[in-house]
Amino acid sequence: MYFTAPQNHACAVDVRTGRALWHYERTLPKEMSLCCGPQNRGLAALGDRLFMGTLDAHVVALDAKTGPRALGCRRGGRGQGLQLHRARRSS
Repeated sequence: MYFTAPQNHACAVDVRTGRALWHYERTLPKEMSLCCGPQNRGLAALGDRLFMGTLDAHVVALDAKTGPRALGCRRGGRGQGLQLHRARRSS
């Protein structure tokens, strides 16, 4: 099972044992200000990738089995005050 938590955390847990399989955290810039608090809107899944929109306007792709970041991109420039508040729709 996969879940997210505020401040850009994503985790995987084995539902049979309750054991944590992996944890990912994206470090936020220190100078960042949040307009609406530390929002959290979950993950989107496509194939063997999980996608997470971050509070600093990045989209991060995680390997569903191992967790480490597979790739990422920025959706806006620093200082623009952009944040991503929902899981992206995969199609």
